[in-house]
Amino acid sequence: MSRKVHTIDLNFLNREDAIAAYLIPHSEGAVLVESGPGSTISALQAGIEEQGFTLNDITHVFLSHIHLDHAGAAGWLAERGAQICVHPVGARHMLSPEKLIASATRIYKDKMEMLWGEFLAVPEDKLIIAEDGQEVSVGDLIMVAIHTPGHAEHHISWGIKDDIVFTGDIGGVRMPGYDYVRLPFVPPELHLGKWHASLEKLLAMKFKRIAPTHSSIFDDAERHLKAALSSVNEASH
Repeated sequence: MSRKVHTIDLNFLNREDAIAAYLIPHSEGAVLVESGPGSTISALQAGIEEQGFTLNDITHVFLSHIHLDHAGAAGWLAERGAQICVHPVGARHMLSPEKLIASATRIYKDKMEMLWGEFLAVPEDKLIIAEDGQEVSVGDLIMVAIHTPGHAEHHISWGIKDDIVFTGDIGGVRMPGYDYVRLPFVPPELHLGKWHASLEKLLAMKFKRIAPTHSSIFDDAERHLKAALSSVNEASH
């Protein structure tokens, strides 16, 4: 039986289907997969409330990685009580985001605030460091951490066994209504060999549905992952 998952379109820069967060109800509230950037907090909050929940109901946030479009609002959610689940390598940047912010500022300069909003630190007691294969139980929900480097060394895909996998950026970008899968080959941590291995790892787990952060839920996880794998193979030659 498929778990109920709600897609929250964060309407990034007033664009539909650019960045999504996923809300999953459980017996003690709800969790989010991804927080989105600080600049889309109002859309995130509206999306949570549209599904009948409040910010106080959000118990956990499962981050794929710490890039600003995926994790920027995590500290803000932690201040409101959520536990933030992150890769061991990304954890230090959530505790002390100064280096991450400085690096991004060199790229985006005076557009930082407009694009990404505020990136707050996550208090240490609100941080859960997820090892590969670790299961995080919340109420009647079990989320499995699947370390999937290639796009970033600190990348995690989050899975609900025999059902759905949330692939962050490792599973590529796909717009609703389309079959085409595009992979965000972004330096400096791009590693095609690791990307290939990560996709093979996800394929072997035989998920039925797939939910990339950019930006919807699709019912053809195997076909989607094979299309992503073909893109990696083409880029490798």
